[in-house]
Amino acid sequence: PNANASSLTKKRTKALALLVPDITNPFFTTVGRGIEDKAIAHGLNVIMCSSDEDVRRERDYVRTLIERRIDGVVVAPAGADARHLRLLARQGAKIVLLDRELEDIEADAVIGDSFQGAYELTSHLISLGHRRIAMITGPPWVSTSKQRLQGYKKALQDAGLEFNENLVVRGNYKQDGGRAGAARILEVSRESRSEDRPTAI
Repeated sequence: PNANASSLTKKRTKALALLVPDITNPFFTTVGRGIEDKAIAHGLNVIMCSSDEDVRRERDYVRTLIERRIDGVVVAPAGADARHLRLLARQGAKIVLLDRELEDIEADAVIGDSFQGAYELTSHLISLGHRRIAMITGPPWVSTSKQRLQGYKKALQDAGLEFNENLVVRGNYKQDGGRAGAARILEVSRESRSEDRPTAI
């Protein structure tokens, strides 16, 4: 049977999409494998899409998914704007947010505790004797980035340490962003007095 004709009759395509910021990120690769295994077990196909942390590219993918009448999408949003995803939902597609939260959209979500993770990592470094801890975080509009920064600040506060915004660098959640962030921190360190240099990142 013609798959397109069948999907129009049944109003289902038996296809899901996984839309993530970076398919080469081991976290998303592992999650994608799990989603694919579960989908195949239920007779569904999975279309993999990588937005490369680019909201415009994400919107283009969503337009394509609307045209293909996709049944559902698991998405780790690249930005804070949910308008294009709401269009997908109005078509009847189910949406599940992955790892990142979005306001202005009703959707189920599977999200780790970024606040607590950052809090525990920072607290661990403090317990090892570090008092000047630098942080490389993500773009300011990404929920995980905001939550990790809050967890880092709270751990410093609870330990009686002062927050220093000069020790925080924004990255892009990619290897090159982490490398550039570390280079910036080390460059600032070289120019600082020894007592002002971070001893941990």
